[in-house]
Amino acid sequence: MLTTKDQNNTGGILRTVFHPGLGRTLLIAFLALALIPMTVVGIISYQNAYQSIHNDAARALRSVANLKTAQIDAYFDEILTDLRLQSEMHSNMQFLANLGDAYRASGQPLRNFTKSFKWTLLVEEKGNDLKVYQKTYGFHDIFLIDAQGNILFTAAGEDDLGTNLLQGKFAGTLFAAACQKALATGQPVFSDYEVYHPSGDGAVFGFFAAVIVDDAGEKIGLIALQFTIDPIDKIMQAPIDLGRTAETYLVGTDLKMRSNSILSKAKTVLQDPVVTAQTRLWKHHIDENFNKDEVHTAIIYDGPHGQPVLGTHSSININGVPFAVVAEIEQKEAFASADRLRNIVLGLLTLTGMLVVFFAVVLSGRIVRPIQTLSAGAKRVAAGDLEHAIEVGAKNEIGELTASFNAMIRSLRQTSAENTIQNWYKTGQTQLNERLRGDQDMAELGRNAITFLAKYLDAKIGAIYLADDHQDLKLVAGYAYKKRKNLSSTFQFGQGLVGQAALEKESILLAN
Repeated sequence: MLTTKDQNNTGGILRTVFHPGLGRTLLIAFLALALIPMTVVGIISYQNAYQSIHNDAARALRSVANLKTAQIDAYFDEILTDLRLQSEMHSNMQFLANLGDAYRASGQPLRNFTKSFKWTLLVEEKGNDLKVYQKTYGFHDIFLIDAQGNILFTAAGEDDLGTNLLQGKFAGTLFAAACQKALATGQPVFSDYEVYHPSGDGAVFGFFAAVIVDDAGEKIGLIALQFTIDPIDKIMQAPIDLGRTAETYLVGTDLKMRSNSILSKAKTVLQDPVVTAQTRLWKHHIDENFNKDEVHTAIIYDGPHGQPVLGTHSSININGVPFAVVAEIEQKEAFASADRLRNIVLGLLTLTGMLVVFFAVVLSGRIVRPIQTLSAGAKRVAAGDLEHAIEVGAKNEIGELTASFNAMIRSLRQTSAENTIQNWYKTGQTQLNERLRGDQDMAELGRNAITFLAKYLDAKIGAIYLADDHQDLKLVAGYAYKKRKNLSSTFQFGQGLVGQAALEKESILLAN
């Protein structure tokens, strides 16, 4: 706890340091010398750390995006391989041909045919292999569709069985468009993912369709595979060990997600478009050069969850349908170590600044206050006050300067005293001469002289004696002095104090 004296001293030091002058100059110099190099080093260190972390995180995100892209590519390659095998199987070709022949021979509407006894017999005889295949490989459904777009067989038996994909109520689906394209090109076609209502409201599925040709090489229809979004979710939501807020997701050309975000409790597949700087960059990329796949440099932008993120993307093309694999991590987590370094640097700068201010205040006070004391003393000397001495306890150059200053004051005081005496003496001579001028007799001259001298010397009594021709000292004039009977007014040389002073021609001072 500071005592009143300590507080006064502290306040005096602070006023000394922060008052315009040498103290503040020293404080600013100390702060500049301490903080500027440290600030420069801190900024450079933070920038280097930030850039290094940015590069490491960007490389990690690119690696993750590449890995997810390869996994998705492998997943679809496997489906496509299975589709091609099934489209080339003679049993499936024969089954589709038999279904088509029976449908045309029945003369029934398509929906009625798929509920007929003939259809049931054909499915029980030749459709079990496809049903087993569907369950074994986890497909949601397998379709056999004739060249006119009629769905003649489904393994799941949902509401789309017995409809026409080219003209029926599901003709507007991506599945129908994929089938139409496959029939036109003869190549396997991926539909992209969509909400397919025959399989349940809100359920998202993708489709692959491939043509089936007969022994003569004629297109007799299609085989199609229907699969859920779950395998894509499993790939995209697999841990990537980059952080709590790191995630990957798949985006289509409409910028809607084709996978559910691991950071969102609600479903995100085919919901609101993810319009970010990263997805816009990818969309621009595929619009400019569709066939060129590349991973872009990681950038910082506002992510789909409203937080700044560091993200990158990788392009993938599934049978003509482009997607982007986006890998992101929140900026605050990605650069947490850089932020800690920044906070440490700021803390060190603050602590250093406080220490510098403290020591600068103390040191400046020890330097400046003696100088201020000397300055005040010099001003008093300049004003003519020589009756003081400066007390500074410093045992250094300032102490030596103080001692020299005090010696100078003593010398000035002595010189001033001597000058005062000389001035007093000369003034007295001048004024005495003025009193003695003019035509005066001896009595008047003596009286004027002793009166002036008594007053000038502040004497209480005085007398003046003159030697006559017989060398007798006779009283000529007095000041507050009267003749007395028992005291002579004439003295011989050497007689009494008067005669002795005349004899020695020197002053005799009587004390007490």
